[in-house]
Amino acid sequence: MDYNTSRKRTNRILYLTVILMLCVLAVIAALANASKRTDDNDQPPVSDTTTAETTKKDNAIATTKPEESTSISETTDETVKFQPTDGDVSAEVEVIEESETDATDANSAPDLELPSFIAPVIGSISAEYSDAVLVYSQTMNDYRTHTGVDIEAELGSTVNAVADGVISEIWEDVKYGTSVSVTHGGGAVSTYKNLNPESVAELEPGMSILCGDIIGAVGESAMTEIACEPHLHFELSIDNVSVNPCDYISFQTEPKYEG
Repeated sequence: MDYNTSRKRTNRILYLTVILMLCVLAVIAALANASKRTDDNDQPPVSDTTTAETTKKDNAIATTKPEESTSISETTDETVKFQPTDGDVSAEVEVIEESETDATDANSAPDLELPSFIAPVIGSISAEYSDAVLVYSQTMNDYRTHTGVDIEAELGSTVNAVADGVISEIWEDVKYGTSVSVTHGGGAVSTYKNLNPESVAELEPGMSILCGDIIGAVGESAMTEIACEPHLHFELSIDNVSVNPCDYISFQTEPKYEG
């Protein structure tokens, strides 16, 4: 009888304990729900205005993106247009190099316009230019061409440059003795022969001279014209072609034939 009573009492205690635990869990759940609802109530409600502004911003962004894309595309196109590829860079470099070469050639090229010439020495022409018709040579006692003009002048007479230029050569010609060549603009070259050797001692190739500067003095160094009166044998060429000096220079008198 005592055993049964004890067992019933134990079961009753367990039952009450379970009910108590269930009540505690219910209270905890209720408190959790209440806390969650409180947090939700603390957040400000989303107004219609805020929603509308958000919608406008989204629309603005959606509208702006294509324009920005177009702007970027246009900028990219312009960049591609003005920034050539590797091949175009080479072409541009070649164009620049050609331009620089053309500028250099233009600076270094001789003047295409012929200068105004003056007579190299005061005197009359004793033998005219003849590159086709043979003329008699008193010294050589034969007929030959004469690719220059002989200008009579006293021994030692000053010989002047016919135009501005640069001395290109000084040499001893087998036929015409001490000789000096001067290069001028327009492809012209003047040559002075039968000079006194001592008169050209101060000259050097590459020396710049002005029109009227002294080239030398009339001498007797031309062995093929030694029988003639003292004179300057003068020649003129343009673009490496011998021409008649009388076509470009005014001399004192008309030429006359004398060997």
